[in-house]
Amino acid sequence: MNRKAQLQSTAERELVAHGLRSFKLKGIASAAGVTPAAILYHYPDIDVLVQEIYEEASQRWHRHRLDTLDGVSDPVAALITLIESGMPTSPADASVRLLCELEGISVRDPGYASLMQQLFDAQVSLYQDVLENGVRSGQFIMHIPVIDAARSLVALEDSLSYYILNQHPELDAPACVAIVANAAGAFAGVALRMVEGSLRLEGEGTAAAR
Repeated sequence: MNRKAQLQSTAERELVAHGLRSFKLKGIASAAGVTPAAILYHYPDIDVLVQEIYEEASQRWHRHRLDTLDGVSDPVAALITLIESGMPTSPADASVRLLCELEGISVRDPGYASLMQQLFDAQVSLYQDVLENGVRSGQFIMHIPVIDAARSLVALEDSLSYYILNQHPELDAPACVAIVANAAGAFAGVALRMVEGSLRLEGEGTAAAR
């Protein structure tokens, strides 16, 4: 790993640990064991460093979800896999904490807004592909348009993720996964239920796909 990549990795850990509000040049330098000038050599504008962290985190999250689907051909199994991969595993989940920390900037910065929209659309496309495969196979009976279902599921994931991270007493990771699964099942005409912390198919639609 080159020096610039090392600095970005250290800065990312600092951002997760302390939040954007406390994200300071001196803190990054101290954690990296370098002088502030060494960071400024690679990143004269710290905002550029933050944006690079967000871009990398977004790409990494999307790759993670793609990887979980690798080799999963059955649409129901793929839907379950996708739902389970879309939530923080705990309040300490660094990947999702990082994304949530940085997405708050998007309301006032067009660059971050564009990156957030790209990540949203990429995740929607994953659900869209899975749902369309299920319709073609006759396993899913869509009660709303596929694109609306896909967007709704990603939006629901995004919203519930915050409650896992802020430790809502009734919305831990399994509870939130179950909520998304219930929504997906209602959209696609299948019944999914939690069994020992994992989603399972309870039943499936039988009418011809619309």
